[in-house]
Amino acid sequence: MNFRKRLGRQVRLESGAKSLSSFANGALESSIRESMQSVQSNLSRSNQGRLADMSSQWFRMYAEGGLKAA
Repeated sequence: MNFRKRLGRQVRLESGAKSLSSFANGALESSIRESMQSVQSNLSRSNQGRLADMSSQWFRMYAEGGLKAA
């Protein structure tokens, strides 16, 4: 009887730890996602335009054979 009580208590502790861990992981993932969205939305228009220009130049060079496929 005493052994079963201890076993039950151990199982409850382990399941509680697992749910706490998954909650913490979910909160961390959510926080990271919010931070990334914030960074993206805070990029200035000129930086976004510059990045688009760089991307189009890279693709143009790649299409013309100036860059070799990795």
